[in-house]
Amino acid sequence: MAGPFDWSIKIVPADGGKGFAFQPDVVPPVAPNATLFAQAADIVSWGNETDTAHTLTMSTGQTVTCPANGSSTPQYVVLGKPNDTISYRSSVDPAIVGTITLTTF
Repeated sequence: MAGPFDWSIKIVPADGGKGFAFQPDVVPPVAPNATLFAQAADIVSWGNETDTAHTLTMSTGQTVTCPANGSSTPQYVVLGKPNDTISYRSSVDPAIVGTITLTTF
């Protein structure tokens, strides 16, 4: 197992600025709200590119805060085993769900 790695997910404006999307910051680029693939012990942070603060709640119960136009605190350490999926939602619109799926590289 390689790693741990650091990953970034952007919170970007969507729907003409009326909403937002989760954009994994990976190469090659992926579509907004795509799944981020990470390993156990990897570190994930969120960069908020909107003018609205977000509190993200993971399906594991942990939370991170993202100030408007700022970075999340604390960083999120991925826990689980390959093929587990962790979902997260923003306090701004809980209907928009992001996912992190555990894998091995």
